[in-house]
Amino acid sequence: MRTLGIPALALLVPLVLLAACGEEDGSSATTDWEATAEVEHRGLAWARGRTIHLGDGATLTSDVPVDRFVVARGGAYVVPRSRDDDPWPELHRVTPDGTEPLGVHPDRWTLTTSSDGRYLAFIDRGARRDQFDTPVAEVVVVDLETGEEVLRSDDDMGDPESDDLADLYEDATPGIDGFVDGALHYTTTGESWRLDLESGETEEVPYDEDAPRLRFDAPREGLVARSPDGRWRIRPGGPRIEGEDQTVVRPRPTADSLGITAKPGAGPGDLYWSLDSWLDDTTAVGTVYVSAGGDEAWVVVTCTVPDGACRAVPGTEGGVVVPVDRDHDYALVPVPLPAG
Repeated sequence: MRTLGIPALALLVPLVLLAACGEEDGSSATTDWEATAEVEHRGLAWARGRTIHLGDGATLTSDVPVDRFVVARGGAYVVPRSRDDDPWPELHRVTPDGTEPLGVHPDRWTLTTSSDGRYLAFIDRGARRDQFDTPVAEVVVVDLETGEEVLRSDDDMGDPESDDLADLYEDATPGIDGFVDGALHYTTTGESWRLDLESGETEEVPYDEDAPRLRFDAPREGLVARSPDGRWRIRPGGPRIEGEDQTVVRPRPTADSLGITAKPGAGPGDLYWSLDSWLDDTTAVGTVYVSAGGDEAWVVVTCTVPDGACRAVPGTEGGVVVPVDRDHDYALVPVPLPAG
C-alpha cells in the first residue's frame, strides 16, 4: 500500500465529471458517438506516423500522433502516446473530414471492436479518482450506429472513496474479453460478465481460464486460430500451421526474405514473429516485431498455405502500428473485403 501524497491538481478535477458511477445505460452527455463518415473497417489496417492505411487502400490523416488505434464504423479511433503526466490520453476519431476529440480516456490496450464495426468497447479511465489520484475503471460499450452508449458501468470496479485502486487493479485488472454471438464479454475486479447487445442486459458468467479467448470473432481454441473454411489452423510455439489432413507448414520469415532492414544494434534475438489470424482461407496474417535500443517496430506479414511463403505487406517494411484488437496474441481476425 502507498502513503497519501500531494493532492491532485485542480486541473484534473473536470475529469471527475466525465462519467457517472454505476450508470448502466444511456449516452455520455459530453460525447457525440454517432458515426456518419463512410470508412471501410474491413480488411487489413495499419498506421505509420499520423497516416492510417485502411483495408481498401484509402488513408486517413490524424491530427494527433497514432500510438494505438482501431478501425470501426465512422473512422479510426486513435489514442496518442501516454506520458507520465497523462497516462490515459483522450480518444480521438479520425475521419476523411478531420480529427475530433471524444471526451473519454480509455485504457489503450482495451479498445475492441465488433466484426461488423458497429460496436466499440473499452475501459474508460477518465472518471472519479481515489485519494491517490487513480481513476476508477468503467466499462463502456458504444453503438456507433445509433450514437448511444449501450453500457457505462463501474460496478465491481472498486470504491474510490475507500480503496487504493492502483493496488486493486494490479491484482485484478479489468478488461474487455471480446464480442461474440451478439454479446460483449468483459471482466471486472472480481467477476466475468456478459452484456447482451440487443437488450442491454448484463449477467454474471462463470470464469474459466481454460476457455477459448473471446476477443476473436472467429473459430478459435485457446490461442489456436482456424482458417475461415476450417481446413487450417495456426498453432503457437513455432509457430506452425496444421492442415486437416495432418500436413504441417512451418513458415519461417527472416528479415532478408521480408525485405526488412533491422534497426541498428538488433541481433537475432531481437527479431520475433507470430501468425495470429486469417485474411482468407489460405492466407495467414501476423506481425514481425523488431526491437533494438528501446525502439520497437511492427511489420505486417502474410503467409500462404500450403507453400509457407511469407511476404511483408507493402509499405509496412519500415515498422508500423497495427490495430490494438489484432495486436500480437490479442488478434481480431480481419474481416475480408468483398471479392472484386
